[in-house]
Amino acid sequence: MSDAKEPIRLGNLVKDLVTKFIGYTVLKAELLSGTIQWGIQPEVEAGSKEIPKAMFIDEFMLEVLEQGFADNLPAIDNRVTIKLGEKVKDKVTGATGIATEKVTFQNGCVQFAIITGLNKDGEQSVLQIDHKRLERVGDGLSKEQKKTQDDAPPKARTGGPMRAIPQRTVQR
Repeated sequence: MSDAKEPIRLGNLVKDLVTKFIGYTVLKAELLSGTIQWGIQPEVEAGSKEIPKAMFIDEFMLEVLEQGFADNLPAIDNRVTIKLGEKVKDKVTGATGIATEKVTFQNGCVQFAIITGLNKDGEQSVLQIDHKRLERVGDGLSKEQKKTQDDAPPKARTGGPMRAIPQRTVQR
């Protein structure tokens, strides 16, 4: 028997492995950091007049319970050419910035969060723009710029202790 997890798709009924929260995947968010989060929408309780808010949960914390309505959703727009970290320009407004998040919705629409700089209050100015309105205008955060010392391969280890383990005295 395989321990491989079933891949998550939009429309699946999923469960958070820690909180046991259950709901349907309504959007997928891919972040510049490499994290993938899913927007999980719980079912509306009987008699409720409000739609509950979706929760964002990291992909590795989710388990697929059933297919849900995944096969009934439209195809995801496969014409997306923008990559996270690239410098892009909105063809309508002329705004430029770095693509930091890719969001795929149930209806197949794909949008990007674009950080355009700081606003007058010193806060990040972020635009959410459909990918069809964006064009790549530069490398943005190239792979060389994104690399850090944390990305360096670990030094070879002998397998022995790295430091002495302090001895503890057990009182009886």
